[in-house]
Amino acid sequence: MNRKFSKFIIVALAASAGLTACNPTSEQQQTYAGNLLNSSTMISAFSLKANNKVMANLDNVFFSIDQVKGEIFNADSLPWGTDVRKIVTNISTQGEATVQIIMPSLTDGSQVTVEVSDSVNFTGANGVWARVTAADGSRERVYSVKVNVHSCNPDSLQWNMTPTQLPSLNLLQQQTLAMGNQYYCIARTAQNAINLYTTSDPEHPVWQSVNTDLPADADVNSLAATDDALFIRCASGAVMTSTDGMAWTEATTGWSHIYGTYGSQLLGVKDGKWISWPAGNGGELPAGMPVSDTSRLWTFTNDWALQPQAMFIGGKDADGNLSGDAWGFDGRSWMRLSGYLGARQLPQATGMALVPYFTFRVNTQNFLSTKQSMWLAMGGKLSDGTLNKTVYYSLDNGVNWLEGGESIQLPSAIAPRHGASMLLIEKTLTSRAVRPINEWDAPYLMIMGGYDANDRLLSQGWVGVINRLTFKPLQ
Repeated sequence: MNRKFSKFIIVALAASAGLTACNPTSEQQQTYAGNLLNSSTMISAFSLKANNKVMANLDNVFFSIDQVKGEIFNADSLPWGTDVRKIVTNISTQGEATVQIIMPSLTDGSQVTVEVSDSVNFTGANGVWARVTAADGSRERVYSVKVNVHSCNPDSLQWNMTPTQLPSLNLLQQQTLAMGNQYYCIARTAQNAINLYTTSDPEHPVWQSVNTDLPADADVNSLAATDDALFIRCASGAVMTSTDGMAWTEATTGWSHIYGTYGSQLLGVKDGKWISWPAGNGGELPAGMPVSDTSRLWTFTNDWALQPQAMFIGGKDADGNLSGDAWGFDGRSWMRLSGYLGARQLPQATGMALVPYFTFRVNTQNFLSTKQSMWLAMGGKLSDGTLNKTVYYSLDNGVNWLEGGESIQLPSAIAPRHGASMLLIEKTLTSRAVRPINEWDAPYLMIMGGYDANDRLLSQGWVGVINRLTFKPLQ
């Protein structure tokens, strides 16, 4: 799927076009093709010489050699910003062949020919070629050589600077979430009516307005969903449920807050205790556990627990104190995850947005990247009424929270907010390759709505993704 902000290309630092001046002619190319598998002009190994000033373990970068196409390249690109203007290569041939490098000059960009022991400039638009001449001079072959470097920071969170719009500008409140393959937006209009809007694609929405029989006192911001049911709390304490967003029935009463869903269960607060529906389980709240204004509850699995876990952040406790903690639920009880001695916490805030996401660890020995689970926290209203502008992350399921680097902070175009809907959208990306990999899944983030410091609804939605998730997988 094409997106303006997701066209992240890898820098291919050698062109496939013919060379000028030193270029092989069409007739010569045919001769080279005829010599394709002749061992006297075959490059059998290629690597870069170690140079810690350029990059640690530069000599460990793996290069593929396609003997049929005459191409040499590193499928896993070098880190963003790597300087490849003066790189010395190691080239092995079969027999006593000689190798010369045809490259662009660093001074004026003209094509120059250097010996294989010289440093090579891999940044020119016209590329680099390795010309192999047999020991007796009877045969020649030319290989194109590509040193691929990421053209952008792969671990940067990139946002589409063309926002989407909520279903109407005539809204005071909204919450949007997914149920099945549909996205449901429950909104309160300026005329104090409760409206329902649906779409199958919130990134490029065509909103369908649908009639709903929700009570007028429905708390729009309490919207939650399981895989097959929607829930919303009313000011009266009644909890309404629906399978389609149109027809709602009363499920239970007396609730003062909805945390979210865990499997098929709805979790919330009733009479100062936590409770689930329809199971009816519940119990005492741990000291300091928020009872309102929390983030959405997200469920996840890990290798250390037999049952799925759920987590929310922030909120306000029964005494009106704001929280900067993360709280977890294991199907039976709640536990504070953060705030322990030495652990780093989030700011105390209401209406923060929480979402599970990914980061990558890169092995500096072989430069292979490993996807790792990460939680992102952003937005929220602080105790002084101002809005949190910092994005935080946790790599240990909510125990420690660190301020994210510049690469994952929100751009200035996305205004600070609290109470936003945070969506995780699975997208299938495609490439022109036919096989073996021509499509792959990439999760995109979406911030919908939210409120400014004066509790006015922000009418835009923003879509973002970690760059590396858009890169075609190695094959």
